[in-house]
Amino acid sequence: MRSAVVAPIAGTLVLCCALAMAPASADTYSLTLTREDANLYKDTASGVLVETKYCYEYVYSEPAVLAGDKLVFLESGATCDVAALVQRVRLDAGDYPVSVTKKGRNRYKVESTSYVVQTSMCLELALMDDAILHIEPFASKLVFLHYGSPATCDVKAVHQRVPL
Repeated sequence: MRSAVVAPIAGTLVLCCALAMAPASADTYSLTLTREDANLYKDTASGVLVETKYCYEYVYSEPAVLAGDKLVFLESGATCDVAALVQRVRLDAGDYPVSVTKKGRNRYKVESTSYVVQTSMCLELALMDDAILHIEPFASKLVFLHYGSPATCDVKAVHQRVPL
């Protein structure tokens, strides 16, 4: 049976890093970005991830400026729309019943929350699929509860979207 998030994750949340981007002016931030995946760029200084919309810039440690919901790559001059900023979070050890939807390669959104689970080499398709997010200090797993036998994927990190 498919369901929304069964157990609240928010109560166990501890932020592991602050949004530490250097302000370039009142409404802009200087970043040094590396492409992590399609529409996903990581600031090398803060670890904050920038989710974009239809952005095709292949960059490695390239200076950029975040201005509102626009991302400008300084070397190429390309501009991309920003969908969200995403920050790593640390959850307490335990099992969390969740409903997940695949959002990209190795990225699953936890439905009815602002959380995204980053996996490693996970090929599971998911559309509001029931799963267990099993958090341990060194070996977290996302266990999909569908089609008879459960499928398991390694979890690299859990992220939370933060307001722009």
